[in-house]
Amino acid sequence: MLEQLDAAQRDLLTAVLRRRDPELESEVAGWTSPTTAQIGRLAQALQTETATSTDEDWEPTEYGKSVHRLMVDIMNLWPYPD
Repeated sequence: MLEQLDAAQRDLLTAVLRRRDPELESEVAGWTSPTTAQIGRLAQALQTETATSTDEDWEPTEYGKSVHRLMVDIMNLWPYPD
């Protein structure tokens, strides 16, 4: 799964998961086709990171925008299975 992301995306995803869900970080490398539950856990970690990366006006910081873009890219690569 991770090989479908570029180096910057992999680094960002690793940093977020290390902070938000270390167990998931160790699992992601072995995924070939993520399940609905795995995608849900991944989305939750990225959403939490995005939500906590706001400025004093509750607008996303540049970092928060980067995390959000990563989440969108991942959801486009691996949409929830039917």
